[in-house]
Amino acid sequence: MLKCVLSLVNICFANPGMKYFVISVDTESDWFNKADNDISSIRGVPYLQETCARYGMIPTYLVTYEMAYKQEAVRVIKEYLDRDECEVGAHMHIWSTPPFENPNERGVDEKWIRGIQSEIPGDALDKKMTSLSKIIESNYGASPTSHRAGRWGVDRRTLVWLAEHGYLVDSSICPYVNRVGAKGVNGVIEYNSRHSPNAPYYPDSIDFTREAGPDNNRIDLIEVPATGIKGDIFGQYKFRGTGRLRNFLYKLGYTGVAARPFQPSFDIPMNVFEKMTRRLYESEIQVINMMFHSTELIAGGSPFSKTEEKLSRLKARLETALSLAKEYSIRGIRLSDVYKHFAAKRDSDENAGQS
Repeated sequence: MLKCVLSLVNICFANPGMKYFVISVDTESDWFNKADNDISSIRGVPYLQETCARYGMIPTYLVTYEMAYKQEAVRVIKEYLDRDECEVGAHMHIWSTPPFENPNERGVDEKWIRGIQSEIPGDALDKKMTSLSKIIESNYGASPTSHRAGRWGVDRRTLVWLAEHGYLVDSSICPYVNRVGAKGVNGVIEYNSRHSPNAPYYPDSIDFTREAGPDNNRIDLIEVPATGIKGDIFGQYKFRGTGRLRNFLYKLGYTGVAARPFQPSFDIPMNVFEKMTRRLYESEIQVINMMFHSTELIAGGSPFSKTEEKLSRLKARLETALSLAKEYSIRGIRLSDVYKHFAAKRDSDENAGQS
């Protein structure tokens, strides 16, 4: 049965005119007060599953360690996984993934709260990645093949580790966004993804933010970027008040936006969100990867859904994005399915070269 499904995916990807829609959800403990390691946001998953089912989408839950070992989370997600209605991948938060240095009684290493994996030593990275992968396999019954670094803190070591341990895709890059200087605990993010491809690519082994050329060594997994929205001219200059300026201009019919990932938490007027989404769907981008956090799916769970009113607007934007995807005949797939396209294309190109 699985081989038949994979074969169908490859046949679908062989159509160059087809577009694909990935929903990748950072599925994690609640946004506020991370030391508590609370997972009440799991309550939002049934809503997302029901919404995705109505529009033919298949969400990928990139789960942190607590979402893989706390049974109240596993029970909710595994039911959908067992029915083949979602994918479960890995999302590394170094403060909640053992081994720990300074743990509290709630399963959080207080030394590393809000840390990024690129700042920890290589042996700690290996142990934490192994720990996360094993708990997912043990409790969900399937080895994860997709990954996103917590707080976007990916580095070359992480990608090499993933490739060596059976992962197929990473999704830690977002084009048009410069993350240089974003702080962890002791270190900062050092890569700039502003000019990264806004499409899946094999990462260059030296600079993983760019695609490996035909003569370059590559890391053997696919980077599936969180689809980036190219910002307007205001985002090119660092001065205060750009948000207020846009809000004023929106009243005059302006539709420009700030550079950021494509996500329903993009809190802009609905008419602007719809126009932005239509432009994206009408572009040449073949794989659209919408990302957001599980914490955004409940009221009070994140800054983007802090009130019932904010949550209602967020859900309306999500439904708009999915209904428009259906209107444009964009097909929903899992995050790891993107690799199958590239593997099939690579094999086809190699066979053509040998003939």
